[in-house]
Amino acid sequence: MSKDKVRVFIVDDSSVFVKFLTEGLASEDPRIEIVGYAMNADDAIRKIPTAKPDVVTMDIEMPKTSGIEFLKDLLPTYLVPVILVSSVSVSVFDALANGAVDFVKKPDMSRNYSAKFFITNLANKVIGASTAKVQLPRSFGAPAASGGASGGSGGAGAFAGSGGNSPSKGTSAQTAGGFGGSGSSGSRTSASGERTSFNSRSSRAVQSDDGQTSGGQESRGSSTSSSPSIILPGGMSIKGSKSKMDHMVIAIGASTGGTEATLQVLQQLPADTPGIVITQHMPEGFTGMYAQRLNKLCKMEVKEAVDGDVISRGKILIAPGGSRHMKVVKLGGHYTVNLFSAEKVNGHCPSVDVLFRSVAQTVKSDAVGIILTGMGQDGAYGLLEMRKAGAYTIGQNKESCVVYGMPMVAQNIGAVAIQSSCENIPNVLVNYLNKM
Repeated sequence: MSKDKVRVFIVDDSSVFVKFLTEGLASEDPRIEIVGYAMNADDAIRKIPTAKPDVVTMDIEMPKTSGIEFLKDLLPTYLVPVILVSSVSVSVFDALANGAVDFVKKPDMSRNYSAKFFITNLANKVIGASTAKVQLPRSFGAPAASGGASGGSGGAGAFAGSGGNSPSKGTSAQTAGGFGGSGSSGSRTSASGERTSFNSRSSRAVQSDDGQTSGGQESRGSSTSSSPSIILPGGMSIKGSKSKMDHMVIAIGASTGGTEATLQVLQQLPADTPGIVITQHMPEGFTGMYAQRLNKLCKMEVKEAVDGDVISRGKILIAPGGSRHMKVVKLGGHYTVNLFSAEKVNGHCPSVDVLFRSVAQTVKSDAVGIILTGMGQDGAYGLLEMRKAGAYTIGQNKESCVVYGMPMVAQNIGAVAIQSSCENIPNVLVNYLNKM
């Protein structure tokens, strides 16, 4: 066997689906090797350490032990990227909050096209996940193999579950400060939900530094600054010109690892933050549940976008997953979102590039673009157009990304004005807005 093979272990209670995944993934990509399977969580816990997979695929709904409990049992002892294979369920977001790195929607097995598309999509995610950093709530502690980061009190906080104590709309957010790393892996904490990050390949935990980000170390000839940790006394508040803030648009793009990264950013923002539009790569049927989850945990109002929605201060609009792109247009004195059907861009619909390019063309310098963790390059060139149009652009740094793909490309082509850890991006954003 080639050392370059990505070793995959399948956890699913259906023998038919296990066979479908085993045959489909192996034939789809020669780099993938299936090294074992289990039909329940207990069996998987026993087999995985021996099989030594690089990636685990898991059905979140399993007999006896839930997918959430499985992650809590597995990841502290065997650190491995887990991809969820699930029907439409809010439990997906709980699992992502507890260490899973990505998810795919189970296909309609009666439709050949759906099954083929699913296998292709999953194979791509498996290859990407094989180099992903697994991020755990601090309550999990460091993996036994790492002997690294010290544990801490507290749990997953707002990241675990969809409930928790939802903040009242209109109250100011408490800052978490900034935490960055200096290596390819890092551990970090935030007031909004303590988490630890490890590189799955090396299983090493690295202590976080004093809050400085690594900035432009990945830059190739671009002018990019690194972000210091900015602690705003008394919590964050928007102090920029009201007329300016009322017409600002903040655009965010994310993919693998983005559901939790986006939450980390949004949860800290004040209720009167300028209007935000988001494209997060996500299957159809999940974005509405994701928006509802965020709405419970954030001070701003969050909803799945509807064609014609007005972008307004204090509101966050998330592009629906599925078959339509989202762009920003201007109607009269307001910016609105337009949802439209078109071919995929960069393999995605909705596409981050489509959103960012529309913001560059329509909002120009009255905009901020933020590119977060994700595979590939979707959003990188759209962010470059935003920066050329005068917008302020922020890229998530390598240390805090689950997958440093989209932000890396954006950084390398000069699209990023400043890099920051995910936890510190809200501080960087509010600090910029308050200078206007």
